[in-house]
Formats: sequence, structure tokens, C-alpha cells
Amino acid sequence: MADAIGRAVKFILKAQSSQGGWYDTSKIEGHDLAAIEPTILQIQALTAARTAVSIPLESDNDGITYLKTAVAAQKGRRAERAEPPHGRRGREARRSRHRTAANPGAAR
Repeated sequence: MADAIGRAVKFILKAQSSQGGWYDTSKIEGHDLAAIEPTILQIQALTAARTAVSIPLESDNDGITYLKTAVAAQKGRRAERAEPPHGRRGREARRSRHRTAANPGAAR
């Protein structure tokens, strides 16, 4: 069992991108990309495998550093896209534009 886990860990480590994370396809296949969800899964796999084989800690540290950077960037993009708060009246006004005769109980 340790042999199979060791081979899987070697593949995971070779697949890690230069950004520190992982992607749906591996660096070995020519895709030097990283995404949040695959990175989380690979870190979990390495953590679980650590009970059976020796794994360099740098791989986890690079992955965690990538996650922190990616999540912070994602939060920044959300903040840029966010609309200013409109309050209850603004939301109701936007909804009323979509009301039709099919909804006779709608206020006008």
C-alpha cells in the first residue's frame, strides 16, 4: 500500500504548478496553471498520505501560499464588482420591472 501511495505522491508533486498550486490537468501535461479547488484537494491528499510516506513540507507550504494569494485576489475582484448598496427600496424597484400580468398580485 505504501508503494502505491508513494507513486501517487510523486505524481502529485510533479503536477504542482510553478505558482505553487494545482490545476485540473497537471504541469506534466504542459498546463502550468493553478486553481483553488484542485489545490485544496491535493493538499488534503498530501496530508492524508503523510501517515504512510515521507513528504517534503515545502509542497504544502507552496500550496497554502498559493491559496492565500488566490483567495485574497478573488475577494478583491468581488469587491470591485459589487454594486453600491441600494437599500430595500432599490431592490423592490428592480424587482418591479420584472413583474408582468402573469403575476396579478404584484404591486405597481
